Amino acid sequence: MRKPLLVTAAKEKKLIVTLTNKVIEKYPDISAENTLVVMVSPDYSATVAMHVAHNLSKHGEMCDVLPIHVAYPDEDEHKYVRKADQDIDAWFKFSDVQYKYYLLVEAGVIRGGTYTWLNKLFRNKVTGTIITTSLYENIGSRFKSDVVGEYYDDTKQDLTFYFEAYNKHWN
Repeated sequence: MRKPLLVTAAKEKKLIVTLTNKVIEKYPDISAENTLVVMVSPDYSATVAMHVAHNLSKHGEMCDVLPIHVAYPDEDEHKYVRKADQDIDAWFKFSDVQYKYYLLVEAGVIRGGTYTWLNKLFRNKVTGTIITTSLYENIGSRFKSDVVGEYYDDTKQDLTFYFEAYNKHWN
Protein backbone atom coordinates (compact mmCIF):
# COMPACT_ATOMS: atom_id res chain seq x y z
CA MET A 1 0.00 0.00 0.00
CA ARG A 2 1.23 3.50 -0.88
CA LYS A 3 2.03 5.95 1.88
CA PRO A 4 0.81 9.53 1.59
CA LEU A 5 3.49 12.01 0.54
CA LEU A 6 1.96 14.91 2.42
CA VAL A 7 3.09 18.27 1.08
CA THR A 8 2.65 20.79 3.88
CA ALA A 9 2.27 24.50 3.25
CA ALA A 10 5.81 25.05 4.59
CA LYS A 11 7.25 22.34 2.33
CA GLU A 12 5.38 23.75 -0.69
CA LYS A 13 6.68 27.26 0.01
CA LYS A 14 10.27 26.05 0.37
CA LEU A 15 10.06 23.90 -2.79
CA ILE A 16 8.59 26.78 -4.83
CA VAL A 17 11.75 28.79 -4.05
CA THR A 18 13.87 25.78 -5.04
CA LEU A 19 11.94 25.36 -8.29
CA THR A 20 12.24 29.06 -9.14
CA ASN A 21 15.97 29.03 -8.44
CA LYS A 22 16.45 25.96 -10.65
CA VAL A 23 14.54 27.68 -13.49
CA ILE A 24 16.66 30.84 -13.18
CA GLU A 25 19.86 28.79 -13.02
CA LYS A 26 18.99 26.84 -16.17
CA TYR A 27 17.49 29.84 -18.03
CA PRO A 28 19.35 32.89 -16.65
CA ASP A 29 17.70 35.48 -18.92
CA ILE A 30 14.13 34.41 -18.06
CA SER A 31 12.04 37.23 -16.58
CA ALA A 32 8.60 38.76 -16.47
CA GLU A 33 9.50 40.79 -19.53
CA ASN A 34 9.91 37.75 -21.79
CA THR A 35 7.88 34.94 -20.20
CA LEU A 36 4.31 33.71 -20.18
CA VAL A 37 3.62 31.52 -17.15
CA VAL A 38 1.12 28.81 -18.01
CA MET A 39 -0.74 27.68 -14.89
CA VAL A 40 -1.47 24.05 -15.70
CA SER A 41 -4.39 22.67 -13.69
CA PRO A 42 -5.28 25.73 -11.58
CA ASP A 43 -7.06 23.58 -8.98
CA TYR A 44 -3.69 22.20 -7.87
CA SER A 45 -1.07 24.48 -9.43
CA ALA A 46 -2.39 28.01 -8.84
CA THR A 47 -0.23 28.67 -5.79
CA VAL A 48 2.93 27.37 -7.44
CA ALA A 49 2.38 29.27 -10.70
CA MET A 50 1.47 32.51 -8.94
CA HIS A 51 4.56 32.43 -6.73
CA VAL A 52 6.85 31.54 -9.64
CA ALA A 53 5.35 34.40 -11.68
CA HIS A 54 5.99 36.85 -8.83
CA ASN A 55 9.47 35.44 -8.19
CA LEU A 56 10.41 36.20 -11.80
CA SER A 57 9.32 39.83 -11.46
CA LYS A 58 11.73 42.37 -12.86
CA HIS A 59 11.61 46.17 -13.01
CA GLY A 60 8.12 46.18 -11.47
CA GLU A 61 6.68 43.77 -14.02
CA MET A 62 5.16 40.41 -13.15
CA CYS A 63 4.86 37.57 -15.63
CA ASP A 64 1.63 37.24 -17.55
CA VAL A 65 -0.25 34.14 -16.38
CA LEU A 66 -2.48 31.94 -18.54
CA PRO A 67 -4.54 29.30 -16.70
CA ILE A 68 -5.17 26.02 -18.52
CA HIS A 69 -7.73 23.59 -17.12
CA VAL A 70 -7.08 19.88 -17.55
CA ALA A 71 -9.04 16.67 -17.14
CA TYR A 72 -9.15 14.51 -14.05
CA PRO A 73 -8.26 10.86 -14.65
CA ASP A 74 -11.94 9.86 -15.03
CA GLU A 75 -12.85 12.65 -17.49
CA ASP A 76 -12.69 12.98 -21.27
CA GLU A 77 -9.33 14.59 -22.04
CA HIS A 78 -10.36 15.68 -25.55
CA LYS A 79 -12.76 18.41 -24.44
CA TYR A 80 -9.98 19.89 -22.28
CA VAL A 81 -7.54 19.79 -25.18
CA ARG A 82 -10.08 21.70 -27.31
CA LYS A 83 -10.66 24.22 -24.49
CA ALA A 84 -6.90 24.72 -24.00
CA ASP A 85 -6.49 25.27 -27.75
CA GLN A 86 -9.21 27.95 -27.64
CA ASP A 87 -7.80 29.55 -24.48
CA ILE A 88 -4.31 29.81 -25.98
CA ASP A 89 -5.68 31.36 -29.18
CA ALA A 90 -7.80 33.80 -27.16
CA TRP A 91 -4.74 34.81 -25.12
CA PHE A 92 -2.73 35.62 -28.23
CA LYS A 93 -5.62 37.67 -29.64
CA PHE A 94 -5.70 39.60 -26.35
CA SER A 95 -1.94 39.99 -25.82
CA ASP A 96 0.41 41.61 -28.28
CA VAL A 97 3.51 40.36 -26.45
CA GLN A 98 6.03 38.15 -28.22
CA TYR A 99 7.32 35.83 -25.52
CA LYS A 100 10.73 34.23 -25.57
CA TYR A 101 9.69 31.64 -22.96
CA TYR A 102 6.53 29.72 -22.24
CA LEU A 103 6.90 28.44 -18.69
CA LEU A 104 4.44 25.64 -18.00
CA VAL A 105 3.99 25.18 -14.25
CA GLU A 106 2.41 22.11 -12.68
CA ALA A 107 2.23 21.18 -9.00
CA GLY A 108 2.53 17.48 -9.72
CA VAL A 109 3.28 15.39 -12.79
CA ILE A 110 2.12 11.87 -12.04
CA ARG A 111 1.80 10.05 -15.36
CA GLY A 112 2.73 12.83 -17.79
CA GLY A 113 -0.33 12.68 -20.03
CA THR A 114 -1.27 16.33 -19.59
CA TYR A 115 2.21 17.62 -20.38
CA THR A 116 2.41 15.33 -23.40
CA TRP A 117 -0.61 16.89 -25.13
CA LEU A 118 -0.11 20.43 -23.81
CA ASN A 119 3.54 20.57 -24.86
CA LYS A 120 2.53 19.41 -28.35
CA LEU A 121 -0.23 22.03 -28.48
CA PHE A 122 2.19 24.83 -27.60
CA ARG A 123 4.85 23.57 -30.03
CA ASN A 124 2.27 23.91 -32.83
CA LYS A 125 1.46 27.52 -31.84
CA VAL A 126 4.61 29.29 -30.65
CA THR A 127 8.20 29.86 -31.75
CA GLY A 128 9.69 30.58 -28.32
CA THR A 129 11.20 28.12 -25.87
CA ILE A 130 8.71 25.93 -24.01
CA ILE A 131 9.89 25.06 -20.51
CA THR A 132 8.00 22.44 -18.52
CA THR A 133 8.29 22.56 -14.75
CA SER A 134 6.85 20.54 -11.93
CA LEU A 135 7.00 21.03 -8.19
CA TYR A 136 6.83 17.23 -7.84
CA GLU A 137 7.34 14.64 -10.55
CA ASN A 138 6.84 10.89 -10.37
CA ILE A 139 10.01 9.04 -11.36
CA GLY A 140 7.79 6.77 -13.49
CA SER A 141 6.16 9.59 -15.48
CA ARG A 142 6.28 9.11 -19.24
CA PHE A 143 6.91 12.85 -19.61
CA LYS A 144 10.10 14.28 -18.18
CA SER A 145 9.89 17.95 -17.23
CA ASP A 146 12.73 20.35 -17.94
CA VAL A 147 12.89 21.52 -14.33
CA VAL A 148 11.64 19.61 -11.27
CA GLY A 149 11.53 20.70 -7.65
CA GLU A 150 11.56 17.17 -6.25
CA TYR A 151 11.02 13.63 -7.52
CA TYR A 152 8.92 10.94 -5.86
CA ASP A 153 7.85 7.36 -6.58
CA ASP A 154 4.11 7.06 -7.24
CA THR A 155 4.24 3.27 -6.73
CA LYS A 156 5.23 3.91 -3.10
CA GLN A 157 3.86 7.38 -2.37
CA ASP A 158 0.52 9.12 -2.93
CA LEU A 159 1.21 12.81 -3.64
CA THR A 160 -1.16 14.75 -1.38
CA PHE A 161 -1.21 18.49 -0.82
CA TYR A 162 -2.24 20.08 2.48
CA PHE A 163 -5.19 21.88 0.86
CA GLU A 164 -6.79 18.85 -0.76
CA ALA A 165 -10.31 17.82 0.14
CA TYR A 166 -11.96 14.58 -0.95
CA ASN A 167 -12.20 14.51 -4.76
CA LYS A 168 -14.26 11.73 -6.33
CA HIS A 169 -12.34 12.01 -9.61
CA TRP A 170 -9.19 10.48 -8.09
CA ASN A 171 -10.82 7.18 -7.06
